Amino acid sequence: MADIFSPINIGHLELKNRLAFAPIDTHFGTHDGYVTQNQIDYYVARAKGGVGFLTVEVNFVSDRAKIWQAEEGGVLDIGDDSHIPGLAQLYRAVKEVNEDIKCSVQFTHVGKYGPGTRQVPSAINPPLYDPSLQLEEMTKEDIESLIDDFIKAAVRVKIAGFDAVTIHSAHGLLIQQFMSPYTNKRTDEYGKDRLLLAKRIIEGVHKAVGDELAVIMRISGDEYHGELNLEGYTIEDMKKWAPELVEAGLDALDVSASTVDTFHWAVQPIYFPHGCILHLAKEIKSVVQVPVIGIGRVNTPEFVKKALDEEWCDILALGRALLADPDFPRKMKENRWDDIRKCIACNNCIACAFERIRVYCAVNPLLGREKEYQLRPKTRARRKRVMVVGGGPAGMEAAITLRLRGHDVSLCEKMDQLGGQLRIACIPPGKEDINLLTEYLSGQAGKVGVNVLLNTEVTEDFIQKESPDVIVVAGGGEPFKPEIKGIENVNVCLAEDVLRERIEIGDRVVIIGGELVACEVAHYLAEIRGKKVWAMDIQKQMATSIEPFTKFVLMRALESKGVTLLPGIQYREITQNGIHFINKEGKEDFLEADTIVLAAGSLPNSQAIEVATGKTKEQIYIIGDNREPRNIKSAIHDGARVGRQI
Repeated sequence: MADIFSPINIGHLELKNRLAFAPIDTHFGTHDGYVTQNQIDYYVARAKGGVGFLTVEVNFVSDRAKIWQAEEGGVLDIGDDSHIPGLAQLYRAVKEVNEDIKCSVQFTHVGKYGPGTRQVPSAINPPLYDPSLQLEEMTKEDIESLIDDFIKAAVRVKIAGFDAVTIHSAHGLLIQQFMSPYTNKRTDEYGKDRLLLAKRIIEGVHKAVGDELAVIMRISGDEYHGELNLEGYTIEDMKKWAPELVEAGLDALDVSASTVDTFHWAVQPIYFPHGCILHLAKEIKSVVQVPVIGIGRVNTPEFVKKALDEEWCDILALGRALLADPDFPRKMKENRWDDIRKCIACNNCIACAFERIRVYCAVNPLLGREKEYQLRPKTRARRKRVMVVGGGPAGMEAAITLRLRGHDVSLCEKMDQLGGQLRIACIPPGKEDINLLTEYLSGQAGKVGVNVLLNTEVTEDFIQKESPDVIVVAGGGEPFKPEIKGIENVNVCLAEDVLRERIEIGDRVVIIGGELVACEVAHYLAEIRGKKVWAMDIQKQMATSIEPFTKFVLMRALESKGVTLLPGIQYREITQNGIHFINKEGKEDFLEADTIVLAAGSLPNSQAIEVATGKTKEQIYIIGDNREPRNIKSAIHDGARVGRQI
C-alpha cells in the first residue's frame, strides 16, 4: 500500500508525492509555437495545487512533426533553440510557487495525423477520420533525421532547466505507428523489429541527457483496435515489449491507451467507469522494475486513494481532474475532499481540439483565465443585496462567486433541492457523475454563506418585500413544443416527465428531437426501461452538438440497444396510435407508438424575466438557459462572469 503523499524516485529525481499532472494540449501557445504568459499562468496554477510531478503539454520536434494549428493560439514547438527561453521562463515560474515540484516536457512527431503529406513507417492505413490524407513512407535517412530531432529536443529541455523529458509514443503517434502491425509493414530492420525506432530514440536521448534528466516514455498499453476489427497490438504485446524499452534507458513508463482512431480510450467520456484503463498500468508494473505512471478517468479523491492503495500504479497522473480543479492534491491532503470541484468527463476540453480553439473547462471557468478571473472582494460600501432566481448550475455559480466577493446573496429555488436541470441530467445511463457537480455547487453555496431559500417562488410581492439592489435571473428554460398537429394529445409527454418517472410509458416510444437530451432519453428508455425506441429529427444529422468521442460511445450504445434514428424527416401529425411524417426519401410514413416524447430543445423562461424586470434598485442580469438554452459549460461560465461583474 503506497502513501499518496510519500516520496518516490524516478531515476535520480525524488518526487514529494505520488500525484502528477498529465500533459494536455491547451493551444495557449503562439501560432508559431512559443510559450505565452497565459500558458505560464495555467501551469503555475497547477503547480500551486500541490502535484509532485508536472508534464508540460506536447512540443513538436520539427515542422513536419506537427498536428494542425488552432484557429486561436497554437501548439508548442521545440524544433529549434529559439524556443528554449520560453520553456525556461515557464520552468522558473512553476518552481517559484512550488520549489519541490519536478517537471518534464513532452515531445513527439504525429506521423500520419494532420494535414498535408505525412511521414509514416508504411504508406498504408490513413486515419479513419480522413482516408484522403496523403502518406509518405519514411526512408532510412528520414528516420536518422527523426532520431536526431528527438535528441536535439531533449537537449533543449535540459538547457531550459527541466528535470525530465517525456518521449510521447502513445495515442497512435509516429513512434507507436512504428510499433503497431497495423501501420508498420516495412521489410527492413525497422519492420523486423518494430521497437527499433523507439529503442534508438531512447538510447540517443538517454546518452544526451540521461545523467542529468530522467527519461520517461509515454506509451499506449493497448491500441484497442480489436473493437474496430483492425489489426493492432494489445496489452499482452506491450507486456513483452516494455522491458526492452526500459532496458534501452528509461527511468519510468507512463501508460495510457489507444490510437487516434480509438481515442475515446484516451479521453474517456462520462460513460466509462472510473479507472477504466488503470489495469494497463498494473499489467506493465508487473513486468518492469521502474516506476509506472497510470492514468484514466480518475476524478475523485476516493478513487485516487483506491488506485494507489491497491498498487495499480506507482504514480497517478490526473489530467482533466486538474483542469476542473488545480488544487485537487492540496485539498485532498488537507482532507477537504468536499471542496474539490470534480471533473464530470463531459469532454468539453477535448472538443476544443476539434473546434481548433483554446482549451476551456465546462465546470471550471478559471481555466486559461487564471489571472483575469481572480476574485476581487468589494469594499463594504460597494457591497449589494443580490437576489439570484433559480438554483441550477448558473444560479449556484453566480451566487457562490457573488458571496465570495462580499455581497449579501439570496439564492431562491422553487423546488425543494438545488440543482435545476442537473438533477435530471444525471439520470440517463452512465451520467451519475453529474451528481458530483450538483453536490459541489450546492455544498459550496452553504459553506460560503449564501442564503439558500428552497421551495421559494419569486413573485413581484416577494421581490418588493426583499428589496434587492440587483437580481440575477437564472430560472432556466421551458421545453420547446414544435408546431405539430396533435402535439397536445394525451400520449405526448416531456423528456423531464419520462426521466423523473412521472408518467406511464408504453412499450413503443417515439422521441421528437435529435440532440443530447433526445439521445440520452432514448438510451434511458432502451437500456433501463426496456422499451422499443425511435428518435426522429428534422435536421439531416443527429447529435450534431455532442463532443465527438462522447457521441461515438453514445451512438454505439443506442445501436446496441436497437434504437432507430430517423434524421431529415418532416412531422405531419401525432395521433393516438403514433406519428405521421415524411421520411428522408420524401415519402409519407407512419410509426406506430404508444408514447411520444418531446425532447426538441428549450426556450428561455420568459416568466422569470418578466417578473424580475423593473423591480430592482439597479438592474437585472439574465444568465444560463434563461439567457439562451445551451449546456452546463455555458451555465457555469455565465454565472462566473456575472458573479465577477456585479
